[in-house]
Amino acid sequence: MASYMTPAFRVGVYVFHVAGASFFHYLGSYAYGRERTGDRWLGFTPIIVVNLSLIYMGPMVASDWPWPAVQRMLDSVFGIGCFTLWVALHLTGSDLLPVWKRIAARRA
Repeated sequence: MASYMTPAFRVGVYVFHVAGASFFHYLGSYAYGRERTGDRWLGFTPIIVVNLSLIYMGPMVASDWPWPAVQRMLDSVFGIGCFTLWVALHLTGSDLLPVWKRIAARRA
């Protein structure tokens, strides 16, 4: 194994690939939704604002906060240990959306 292939490097490569796939998934989903519905929230500017806000949370989670309780709370929700969980929940929710829509339509 190469000397640069440290555990931290491998985690970084994994996260980069999952994040890239997620970003591709989001853009494809937004474009599909915008074409079908014409919803203005699915436009370029709102997508960029939301994504930049989420990207900004990364350094917030990784940085040292003057309040350790805030750091622990952010890390427990947005830390690397939960990244795969959030991606899995999002993809599962996306796959189940048609089912949830049918259930909601029956109740209405």
